[in-house]
Amino acid sequence: GVRARVRLTDPDNPAASQTATRTIAVTGSAPQLVRAYVYPNPTRSPRQATVHYELSKAGAIRASVIDARGRRAASVAFAFDPGLPDPRVDVGASDVSLDDVLQGASLAPGLYFLRLELFSAEGISVDVSLSRFVVLR
Repeated sequence: GVRARVRLTDPDNPAASQTATRTIAVTGSAPQLVRAYVYPNPTRSPRQATVHYELSKAGAIRASVIDARGRRAASVAFAFDPGLPDPRVDVGASDVSLDDVLQGASLAPGLYFLRLELFSAEGISVDVSLSRFVVLR
């Protein structure tokens, strides 16, 4: 189990605050809602590579390519508008061209990460998948 120390505060009476330590049983892990990877990996041509993703819950997704230094090289949203989420991406597996994610950005040879984020209908991030891929000369 996990031991947690919590402080309960009554906004009307801050002097009545209580601190308690509880043991919480943690079983298993949260189910993975999104999984993604780039193939072929390694790739010589990012323009000909494919992003494969699998969703176990419908929602909007955003794909980002991040370089080894943590800089975002490209980002694209599928069925996602930050102002009004539109969760039309269905449950199951699908493929999209890495070129569609890059949107014209070029990748120098090196190590990159594909970050795929799943959003609820309310626009709340509910899961993230991170996978690595290599671009060769």
